[in-house]
Parts: sequence; C-alpha cells; structure tokens
Amino acid sequence: MSKQQRPITVVIIEDHELMRNVLAASFKGYPQIDTVCCSSNYATGLNALLAHKPDIALVDIILPDGSGIDIIKEFYRRFQRPENRTKIICLTSLEEKENIYAAFREGAMGYCVKQSAASGIEWLIKAIERVHEGEIWIDSKIAETILSIAINQSNSVVIEGESETHYAKCLEENPLTPREFEVLQLLVDGFTNEQIAENLIVTVGTVKSHIKVILDKLGAQNRTQAAVRALRLELIS
Repeated sequence: MSKQQRPITVVIIEDHELMRNVLAASFKGYPQIDTVCCSSNYATGLNALLAHKPDIALVDIILPDGSGIDIIKEFYRRFQRPENRTKIICLTSLEEKENIYAAFREGAMGYCVKQSAASGIEWLIKAIERVHEGEIWIDSKIAETILSIAINQSNSVVIEGESETHYAKCLEENPLTPREFEVLQLLVDGFTNEQIAENLIVTVGTVKSHIKVILDKLGAQNRTQAAVRALRLELIS
C-alpha cells in the first residue's frame, strides 16, 4: 500500500456490466483501492456519490438514463469543494474534444479512455493514485491529440495553488487581451507555436511572448495547466 493512511475509496459508475465487473474484480488485487459501490446508470450513480462521498469516482460519460458529465455537474452543485474531497475521473470510450472540454469544465480531475485498458489495469491504478494526490490526469492518448502538449513521464499534469475563483478574480483585474484569447483558443485546440504563428500571421517569437503572458495571467506553469484552467474558467469554447 502507498503512503496514505487508508485505502482510496472508489465508486464505479459504468453501464457496461462486463467492464464494471472487471474493474471491481481487478481492484481487489490492490490493497490501496477500496471499491465501495458500483452503479450502472445516472440515477443510482449520483445517489451513490452523494451517499458514499468516495475519494475517487470513475464515471462513464454515456449512461442509459443520462450523461456522466451531468453527474459531475449535479454532484458538485449539491456538494461543493472544499468540503467535498471527492475527485472524479471520466472513464469513457469518447475521445472528442467537446466531451473532454465539458468534463474538465464541470470539475473532472481526470479523463481516461477505455481503449487504454489494453495495456492492463496498472494505468488506471496510477491515474486514481495521482488524482487522489491532487493532480490532473489526462491520458497520453488524448493529450497528444487534443491538447498537443508535452506531458511529464507519468502522463499526468499537476494543477496546484489557489482555487479557480482566485484566478477568476485576478483575470478581472488583469484580463486577457483579444489577441491573447485567440492564442489561448488555438493553444487549447492543440496548435503548436509555429501553427499559431502561421494562423495569426505573426512571428513564433511573438507567439511565445503571448503564451508567457497568458501563463502569468492564469497562474499556470505550462501550456497544459493553462488549457485546463481556461476550461474551468470557461474562457474558451
């Protein structure tokens, strides 16, 4: 077991019975994970989160009676941080950027694609542990195509520091310029510096300068942190 004092409590919300059972059975082999409940739909899943308030919730986006993203939105509406310790990871087959953006915008701390399961359960255990420790986890499979940003060797991104409310207030005092918004949108859409420069008809040096200012204003250490924070603050579409 890792350094935490007790197992990480997990709720699984997954409509596919085989996937749900495989996850629950696999987690039994890891003493640091304690699966407290499994649910197959929106209604029972939301109730399970409200009743158990687990450390981690694995939530599928496509459910027979609703959306996993709506579960995230409704759960955090009813039981907000910082009192709420529950962190949510989307575990889904959907790789479209609209779903990824919506998940992080509503408060998800991780986004994993089921296709990665072919590499074994270890990748998901690592995601659970890192998110439990306060990191943002983005599967490398989607990070490279959606955010197009270099991520660290653990395939995760750390988001630390003040709350999003703090940075929202900072932006009110020192807002992004229209040009910085353009650069931020292209950055989140996965454009490289060279592609942003070509798109905006400016030099790469100018793009780098804009990105530096954007990172400062968002309180981000790198492009990935800036992208996630922009989604949380609904700065981009």
